[in-house]
Amino acid sequence: MKRHILIISTLLIFFLWGCKEDDRMMYAESANDYALDIPATSMSPMPPPSNVSHDESITRKIIKTGQIEIESNDISEDYQKLKGLLKGTNAYIESEDQYRSDREISYTIKIRVPSEKYDTLFNSMVSTADRLIRKQSNIEDVTERYHDLKTRIKNQKALEKRYLEILRNATKVSDILEIESKLTEVRSEIETLEGKFKYLSKQISFSSITLLMVEKLPYTHIPEKNTGFGEKLLGSFDNGWSIFLSFIVGVFSLWPFLILLIVSFYLFKRYRKRKRQTTSK
Repeated sequence: MKRHILIISTLLIFFLWGCKEDDRMMYAESANDYALDIPATSMSPMPPPSNVSHDESITRKIIKTGQIEIESNDISEDYQKLKGLLKGTNAYIESEDQYRSDREISYTIKIRVPSEKYDTLFNSMVSTADRLIRKQSNIEDVTERYHDLKTRIKNQKALEKRYLEILRNATKVSDILEIESKLTEVRSEIETLEGKFKYLSKQISFSSITLLMVEKLPYTHIPEKNTGFGEKLLGSFDNGWSIFLSFIVGVFSLWPFLILLIVSFYLFKRYRKRKRQTTSK
C-alpha cells in the first residue's frame, strides 16, 4: 500500500512541475505578443529639451515716456541748447506751445527720440537744467499687444486670400455678392489693425519726452493813475447817461405788460361806469 502511495505522489509532483513550466511559456509568449503590438513611434527617443527660453526667443517691445519740468534763467538760450541736444540724438520736436504773461514765459515741448537714445537725451536734459522742478520716466511693456496685432493681421490676410480663391471659382451671382461683402469686412479689419500696428510700432521706435520750461520774469510795479475832479465829473456824466439809456431800453422791453395794463385799466373804468348807472336807476 505504501508503495502505491509513493508512486502516485511522485506522478503528481511531475505533473504539477510540467504545468508550471507551461504557464511560464505562455506568460513569455503573451509578453512577446504585447511587445510586438507597441507602435514604433512610441519607441523613438524624446527630443532633447530646448536651451532657448521663451523670453530669449521673443524680443521685448517697450514704450518709454518721460516728463521734465525745469525753471530757466534764460529760456531763449536754453531753447537753443535743447535744439543742439536733439540734433545729437536724432530727435525732433513733435509739438510746441509758448505762453507769456506779466509774470512768466513758458514753453511746452513734446519731443520724439529714437528709443535707443532715450536715456541719453533724458539724462542730458536733466543735467543741463538751471533748476530741475520735476522729472518722471515710465516704461510700458507692449510685447503681447505687438505680437497679438501682428498675428491678427496675418490671420486676416490669410482669410482674405481664401475668400479670393473662393471668389474665382464662384458662379452664382448671390455667392459672388456674399463673398465680396465678406471681403470688404475683412479688408476693413485689416486696415484698422494695420493702423493700430503702425501707431504702436512708432511709439516703440520713437520714445516721447514732454518738456516744460519756465522763466520767471521780474515783477514790475505799475502805479495806478490818479484821476482829477474833471475826469471824475465826466465819468459820472457818462455813467448817468448810460443808466438813463438802459432805463429807456428796459421800459420799451416791457411794452407787452404796458398794453396789458392799459387794457385792464380801460375795462375797469367801464365796469365802474356801468355799475354807477345801474345804482342810479
